[in-house]
Amino acid sequence: IENISNQFEILEIDGHQKEIVIVTVLVLIGTISFFGMLGLGVIWFRDWQANMRNLDAALRQLSRGENLRETLFQDRHEFGRLGALVVQASGQLSDLRQAMIRWDRLKAMGQLAGGIAHELNNPLVGVLGQAELLRERLPEGDSARSQVTKIIAAAERCRRIVRNLLDFSRQRDSEFAQITIE
Repeated sequence: IENISNQFEILEIDGHQKEIVIVTVLVLIGTISFFGMLGLGVIWFRDWQANMRNLDAALRQLSRGENLRETLFQDRHEFGRLGALVVQASGQLSDLRQAMIRWDRLKAMGQLAGGIAHELNNPLVGVLGQAELLRERLPEGDSARSQVTKIIAAAERCRRIVRNLLDFSRQRDSEFAQITIE
């Protein structure tokens, strides 16, 4: 400020002219600051607009079921955090989609197992019934009777397997129970 006062004395500027120069300089500084801030605002607004377009595009991709595995925004501010959350949600949706596909496959396997079990059970009942009738007709000690007993044992084992397949294929709600671990 002393340097400025010395400059005014060198230029032989009186008090009133001095005030006019100071006001003009302040107006000039204010104008430059205003337009500088306006320019920064325009740059910020363009950046904000680009981030909004990126976010809109990402959300549209997400709504179509597409995976987002890349960072949406380069900055680490609000848009960067928001973009990271959108990418994280995309990953979670992808995981859920994969789980649904596995569930559908398991459901199809259960239905297939149930169909196979029913198809095997019908002739198995006939084989068991005929083998038991045959065993009753054969005398004790007959070698054929021991062979029929082995057939019955094998058929009973098949019946248990079929029952397990049917149990697997039935849809049941999961039951939770409290247990004590010692």
